[in-house]
Amino acid sequence: MGAGIATALLLSGSEVRLLERDTSAAEIAHARVDEMLDASVARGAVSREAADQAIDRFAASADETTLISCDLIIEAVFEDMGASAISSLTRS
Repeated sequence: MGAGIATALLLSGSEVRLLERDTSAAEIAHARVDEMLDASVARGAVSREAADQAIDRFAASADETTLISCDLIIEAVFEDMGASAISSLTRS
């Protein structure tokens, strides 16, 4: 789900930082976004140049500090509040 959201935002021109639980998951997420952009090119939905520009605006990491400069954070986690990076922001 997170890769799809990231891809949609990238294709709309946004800069995207994707936070994962560890480096391996971040690498997998980055590969998934690459695949989704390639599929968009193959369908003719976007040019190769636009996909390349989108991937230049994308980073996946396991380092929470990459979110510090973000204007907007969209959280996409499984229904496990213990897994939530921003669960402390929820109201009781």
